[in-house]
Amino acid sequence: MVRVLVLGHIGAEVAGRPVEFGTSLHRAVMARLVCAQGHIVSTDRFIDDLWKGQPPPKALGALQVYVSNLRRVLEPERAPRAAARVLVSAPPGYRLALDTEDVDAWLFPKLVDAAAGLLARREPAGAFDTISEALSLWTGQAYAEFADQEWAVPEVGHLLELRAVAVEYRAEAGLALGRHAELVPELERHVAAHALRENAVRLLALSYYRAGRQGEALAVLRRTRALLADELGVDPGPALRSLEADILAQAPSLDLIIREPAPAPLVVPPDRPRPPSPGRMVGRTRELSRLTAAAEQAGDGFRVAWLGGEAGLGKSTLADALVGHLSSRRWRTVVGRCPETTGGVPPAWAWSEVLRDLAATTPPPPETAARLAPLLTDDAAPVGQFWLARAVGDYVDGVPGPLLIVLEDVHRADEETLQLLRHLAVRLAATPVLVLLTHRPGESSADLMATAAALAVQTVENLELSGLAPDEVARLLTERSGMEVDRATARKVSERTGGNPLFVSETARLLAIDGPSAVNVLPPGVRDLIRRRVAHLPGAVQVTLRNAAVLGREVDADVLIAMPGADEETVLDGLEAGVLAGLLEEPRPGRVRFAHVLVRETLYEDIPRLRRARMHRKVVTALETVRPGDVGALGHHALAAATTATAPAAAEYASRAAAQASALYAHRDAAAFLDGALSALDLAPDPSEALRLDLMCRLVSALAHAGEVERALDARAKALAVARRTADPKAVARAAVAFDAPVIWTIQPERRLDRDLVRAIEDAIPRETGEPRCLLLVTLCHAVEGHDAARVETASTEAVAIARDIGDPHLLCMALNARYWACQAPDRREELEGLGHELLRISSSAGLLGYQTLGHAALCMVALSRNDWAGARHHADQAAEHSTSGQLGHALGILAFLDALHLLLRGEFEQAEEAYTTLGKRMAESGASISSLMGAVGCFAVRLAAGRFDECVEAITPVWERIPQEVEELYARALVAAGRLEEARAVWPAALPRRDFSWVGMMAARSVTAIALADREAAGECYHQLLPVEGEMAGMSTASVTFGPVAHTLGDLAVFLGGSEAAAGHYARAVEVARQVGSPHWEKAARDALARL
Repeated sequence: MVRVLVLGHIGAEVAGRPVEFGTSLHRAVMARLVCAQGHIVSTDRFIDDLWKGQPPPKALGALQVYVSNLRRVLEPERAPRAAARVLVSAPPGYRLALDTEDVDAWLFPKLVDAAAGLLARREPAGAFDTISEALSLWTGQAYAEFADQEWAVPEVGHLLELRAVAVEYRAEAGLALGRHAELVPELERHVAAHALRENAVRLLALSYYRAGRQGEALAVLRRTRALLADELGVDPGPALRSLEADILAQAPSLDLIIREPAPAPLVVPPDRPRPPSPGRMVGRTRELSRLTAAAEQAGDGFRVAWLGGEAGLGKSTLADALVGHLSSRRWRTVVGRCPETTGGVPPAWAWSEVLRDLAATTPPPPETAARLAPLLTDDAAPVGQFWLARAVGDYVDGVPGPLLIVLEDVHRADEETLQLLRHLAVRLAATPVLVLLTHRPGESSADLMATAAALAVQTVENLELSGLAPDEVARLLTERSGMEVDRATARKVSERTGGNPLFVSETARLLAIDGPSAVNVLPPGVRDLIRRRVAHLPGAVQVTLRNAAVLGREVDADVLIAMPGADEETVLDGLEAGVLAGLLEEPRPGRVRFAHVLVRETLYEDIPRLRRARMHRKVVTALETVRPGDVGALGHHALAAATTATAPAAAEYASRAAAQASALYAHRDAAAFLDGALSALDLAPDPSEALRLDLMCRLVSALAHAGEVERALDARAKALAVARRTADPKAVARAAVAFDAPVIWTIQPERRLDRDLVRAIEDAIPRETGEPRCLLLVTLCHAVEGHDAARVETASTEAVAIARDIGDPHLLCMALNARYWACQAPDRREELEGLGHELLRISSSAGLLGYQTLGHAALCMVALSRNDWAGARHHADQAAEHSTSGQLGHALGILAFLDALHLLLRGEFEQAEEAYTTLGKRMAESGASISSLMGAVGCFAVRLAAGRFDECVEAITPVWERIPQEVEELYARALVAAGRLEEARAVWPAALPRRDFSWVGMMAARSVTAIALADREAAGECYHQLLPVEGEMAGMSTASVTFGPVAHTLGDLAVFLGGSEAAAGHYARAVEVARQVGSPHWEKAARDALARL
C-alpha cells in the first residue's frame, strides 16, 4: 500500500514504512502530480512548471529519469518492464493512479466535508472525531518548499482556507460536547492568525464565557469591533453583536445547548470529482446499447455485427467499450487485428491473435493443437485449408462461452481470415458467439463485400459511426486536455473536426500544450495536428518514432534496438516518450503499437523516399539478427529496400514470404510478394531466367486461386513467353499448366480460343507422361471447351484415367474438373450428376474446399434440369459455404442469379430486371467481365417473358457486340420479337447451337426464329432435338435464366408443323412443368395456348 504526503514534509509511506523521494526535483514531480488531483499532467506542462519556462536541452529525458526513480521508490517490488500501477504513463504525460484515501491532500477535503454533514445532522461527537482526524494530517506547510510555486499557489490557498474552516468546525463540535475549556488555547492561536474571521471570534468568545471568563469574552469582542472598523470600516456582523448583547445580559441560552448553530458554509466546493480513466469512451451510448443487444441475440448461436466508420471515428474505442461491458457480464472476449500492410505478420494474423489469446487460458487438446499449429506458432508446417478451418471450428466450439471475438480493420483482411470467418459462421451456428467486425466502408475489398453477402443471415447489426455531438466534443476536449473548455471553443472545434474523436483528441492535446489560443490556429487536418505534436518532441524521440513507423503499426522493441546505429537507451527513452505523447500504446511487454494507423502513416509518409528505402534496409539487417524466421517481415522490408545490389536477395526473401502466404491460403498476399519479387528482379543487372519463370508460374497460380482470372491469364501468357526463351520444353510445359485453380465458369477471355496456348500444350503432351501429362490434358480442356468438343472428350477421358492410376486425390479432382466440360450437354446429365458426387466424395475426404464448390455447382445444374428448385438451392448454398475466397464471388453469383431467376419464374418482372441489372454491374466491377454479360441476357429474358418485345434488341445488343458468336440465336430471337424479320434472317446461324450447358435455351430461341421465318426444315429439326428434354425449363440448367417450358416450345413447333394433336399434349405438359417450378404466368400462357387449339 502506498500513501503520499504533502501536508507538511513531502514524502510517502510504502507498506507502512516511510520513504524519501530524493532530490528537490523528484519531490517537485510528485507534488505536481498530487496538485493535479489525479488528472493527467502533460510532459510539456511538467517541463514548463519544473524549470519555469527555461528547460535544459534534454528536459524530457530528465523528466523520464525522475519518473523512473520515483517508480522504483513507490513500487520497489515491480518487475523490470512491468507496467507501473501508481505513477502511470497516461498520454500526453503522467498521472497518479491512487485512491482519495491514499493522498493526504485528497483525503483532507473529504473528511472536512464528512464532518460538516455530521454537524448538520446534530452528531457532534462523530464530527469532532472526524475533524480531528482531518487536522492530524497536517504536519507543516502544505506542499512544503513548493508552496509559492505558480502551479501550487491556488491549491495551497484552497487547502489553507479549508484548514481554517476545519478548526472552526472542530470548535463547533467541541462546544456542543461541553469541551469549551480545552478549546480556548487552540482558538486563541486561530484568532491570532485570522483576526478578521468573525466566526472564529464568536467561537472564542463563547468558549471564554462558558469557561467563566466573561471579561475576556467581552474584551475579544470589543477588540474585533475596533479592528473591523480600522481595517475595513465596517461593524461586526449580527452573530457577534447578538453574542455581545447576550453576554452582557448573561442570557441563559449561552449556558444551555438548546440548538446548535448552523455550521458556516464551506468557501470551497466539496470533494472534487475523480478524473475519468484514460481512454474512457465519450458518447456512443446508443451504439453501445445496439451492440449489447446484438450480443444478447448471439446467445442463440453465432452472430455477426459490423461496425463501420472512417479513420478516427472511434470504432476501436467502441469495440473496447463492448469488450469491457461484456467482460463484466462474464463473457470471454478476444481481439484480433488485420495488419495494414502485406508482410510483417503471417497470413490470417487476426485469427492467430484470437487463438493464441484463447489458448493461453484454454489450451486445445493435443490433436487439435497439432492441426492449429500454423496459427498458434510461427514456423509450423502447413495443413490443408479444410482441416485448418475444421480445427479452428472444433476448438472455438469447445471454449467456454459466451464468446465475443473482435476482428479489427477487416477491410484489410486477407483471404484466409475471411475464409475462416465464413467457416465458423456455419460450424458454430448453435454456439453463443458474437463476432464484431470493424471496417472502413470506403475501403472494403471485393472479398469483404462477398463475405458480407455470405454472412447476411448471421448479421444482426450493421452500424456506421458519425461524428460526436457538440456537447460530447466539449466533454472529450475537457477530459483529454485537463482544462475547462468554454462553449464557444467547443463549438469551433466541433465545426472544424466534424466531431471526429481522433481529431478532437489531437486538438485537446494541442490545447494542453499551447493553451486556448491553439484553437484559433487549428491546422486543416488530423495529419497536420499529428505533425505539430511530433514537432514538440526532442529530435532523438522523433528519430525513434520514424524508425518505428518503418517497422509497421505494431513494433517489436528488440528489432528497433537491433537496427544498425541504434542505441538501446535512446530507443527505449524514445518509445516511452511516444507513449507519453499519446502516439504509442503498449499492448504487451516488449512491443508498442501506434495509437492510430494515421499516426503511423503520417510519420512514414513524411520520410523522404530515398531515406525510407535505406531505413527498410536497416530493418532487414535487424530482422536477420533477431527474427530470422519472420519471412513475411523480411520479404516486405527487403522489397521496400531493393536496389540493384540487393535485388536478388530481395526477390529470394519475397519468394519465401509468398510460399508462406500460399501455405496459409492467403493467395492475394502471395501474389503481392511474387509481383514484388519480379519487380526486384527487374533491378538486377543479370537476373536468373529460371528464377523469373518460377516466380511467374507461381504468380499465375496465386492469382488463379485468388479469383483474379484475367490477371492470371495475362501472367500465364507472359510466363509462356519467358519459358520459350529458355528453349526448354519442360519450362514451356510448366508455364502452360500454371493456372491450377478449380474452374466453374469459362476462363476464356471473350470466349476466344487461345491458339498459342493450345499449340504449346499439344507440342508438350507427346513428351510427357504421368502427372505432367495429366496436367497438360486438364489445361487443354479448359482452353478448348466450347470450341472442340471431341478434343475435350478424349483429353478429359485420358486425364481422369491417368489421375486414377496415380491415386492423387488433388490430381483426380483436377481431371474431373476437365471432365466437367464434357458433361455439359443435356443428354449427359446423369454423368454430370455422378461427376458431382465423386467430386464431393474425394474433395471432402482430402479437404479440398474448392472442388467441393465445383461438385455442388454441378449438382445444382442437374437439379435445375429436373425442375428441383429446393435441391438446386441446397447445392447453391453449399457451394457458397464451401467456396474458397477466390471462388466466393462465383458462388454468390450463382445464388444471386437463382434469386433473379426465381423472380422471373414468379412473374415479378420489374424486380427481376432490377436484380439482373444489379448483378451485371456487380460482376463487372469485380472483374468478371464475360460473366457480367449474363445480367444483360437476364434482362432480355425478362422483357421477352413480359411481352416487351420492342425492348428486347436493346437488352441483348451489349452481349452481341462483345461475343456475337455466343448469342447469335438470342440476337436473332430479339429481332424476331421486334418484328425485324429480314434482319433476323441475315444474322441467324445455319448451324445448330453448341451442345453445352446453354444448348436447351439456345434451341428454344432457334425454334421461335424458325417458326417466324417459316423455315419448316429448321423447325422440324428443332422439334426432334428438343423432344428428349420436354420436361425442362429452357435454359434454367444454366442457373441464370430461362425462356419458359420446353414443352410449350414443342407445342408451338407442332402447331407450325401441322400436328395439333401432339401440340395439345405438349401444352398440357407445359402446364405441369410451369406449375412444378412455381411460374403462374408461364402456366397461364400454356393454358391459353391449349385453349386456342
